[in-house]
Amino acid sequence: MSSITGFFVRNSVTLRIENELITYNEVSKSPPFQFTGCKRGAYGRARRPILAEQRPAVIERNASALFVPDPETSLLD
Repeated sequence: MSSITGFFVRNSVTLRIENELITYNEVSKSPPFQFTGCKRGAYGRARRPILAEQRPAVIERNASALFVPDPETSLLD
């Protein structure tokens, strides 16, 4: 994973855990692998309790650098 983003680079530095969005600065390159520099409640989303069994998902961006949320979640609102 890379934290480099740009118009032609579709990487995102945004994670989703349930309906919370979290941004990060880097990903550690050796075990234990971790997202570092995390900021919870990104983009005005409320912070939510995170359970140990919940795993983050990286949110992809489209070619216009816009997020494409799943319409089945409240993120679209």
